[in-house]
Amino acid sequence: MDENLEKQYDRLINARNFHYENLNKWLTFFYVAIAAIFAGYCTLRSAKDGNPNLEIIVMAVLYLVSLCAYLSCKGYYYWENQWIMLLHDFERKHLTDKEGKNVRIYSVFANKNLLDNTAHPVKGANISTTKVALLLTLFMTILWGAMLIFGILEEKQICLPENETCAVIFSLLGSIVGTFILVILGKFALESNLERLDDLHLTGKDNKEGN
Repeated sequence: MDENLEKQYDRLINARNFHYENLNKWLTFFYVAIAAIFAGYCTLRSAKDGNPNLEIIVMAVLYLVSLCAYLSCKGYYYWENQWIMLLHDFERKHLTDKEGKNVRIYSVFANKNLLDNTAHPVKGANISTTKVALLLTLFMTILWGAMLIFGILEEKQICLPENETCAVIFSLLGSIVGTFILVILGKFALESNLERLDDLHLTGKDNKEGN
């Protein structure tokens, strides 16, 4: 591999690692912020002279931060996959030894089946950490949204003891629908500008999304 290709390969690896590292940093930031806001909410909730309206405001902030965390995680996953697809494609085309044999590193696996031990308590399994983070963040967003709606119903005295179950179901469904609507709106409002980037339309089993 000539010097120019080697530099390009290094840049692809660095870009991939950069996104991995920054995803972890931003998720930590969001999770700490969510925990701090929730601690404040619990303090307000447990106060004897608590202000219901202030609790609703704090819960709305908590929902908004969780939604931002979810959108950010989806965005990082999008870019993470594009870098790993470019890296896989580069290795298949250019990474060879002196004899001309392909010597891929990031686009090969030692043994997919042998290392995949889902039911074993002390062994690894093929589970995407990023997907787990996405599911956790989405769950928190929907949960805080449901609590926000329920709190509003409770404050407006719509949620009475005799219809509390209905209020819980309505809050949960409202949060799910509202969250996905906001995710779609957020995508169009906050998407990256890719107009100047050429789309290579890479496809194939070797270009499946990364972790």
